[in-house]
Amino acid sequence: MNKEEELEIYMYVERDKLLVSAQPYKVEVIQFSLRDEEGKIVDSKTDRDLIKFAAPDEKGAHFYLIHVIWDENETKRAYYAFRAVVS
Repeated sequence: MNKEEELEIYMYVERDKLLVSAQPYKVEVIQFSLRDEEGKIVDSKTDRDLIKFAAPDEKGAHFYLIHVIWDENETKRAYYAFRAVVS
């Protein structure tokens, strides 16, 4: 991907099998580098099943964790991890 390019992550949800709301209560996109023990939350937008955020300015590999919270009590969660390479 290129610097500052917008990334789009689509979450496939089988709504008829959900035990909670069809919409996530909260979504956090957390960026890590190889030297980070704790990541930083990046600005993101969530529209139904689509999560959008901008690629970083720095070239190289960047690691992400998408933290999806499905309920107000924050007891139902999902985590998605991936790596993105900026050229």
